[in-house]
Amino acid sequence: MVVDIAVDGRDSVYAFAKSSSEQYDIILMDIRMPVMDGCEATRAIRALNRPDAQTIPNYSDDHRPFAVYVRRCLDEGRNGHIAQPIDPEALFVVMLRVINCMKARN
Repeated sequence: MVVDIAVDGRDSVYAFAKSSSEQYDIILMDIRMPVMDGCEATRAIRALNRPDAQTIPNYSDDHRPFAVYVRRCLDEGRNGHIAQPIDPEALFVVMLRVINCMKARN
């Protein structure tokens, strides 16, 4: 597994925009980030003019696992929500689901 870390939402959009179409398999984005929050960053990534911007699995993480926040994440273009503190097992389950979906497409 190769992990890239963005310091804020704007940096995450920049990293994705400059990447090749196969560089990232999943985006895990905190909702609360400086400069550009995770909601703005997700909208900016989804609006990029490249095919994978609409299809890359994008999951938010936040310390508020309440239904209203989870619904907001889904409405804003994310594929799901992972509660903080992140449970590594739950994160691996999500990642395995993403990998299995990718394998099924190919």
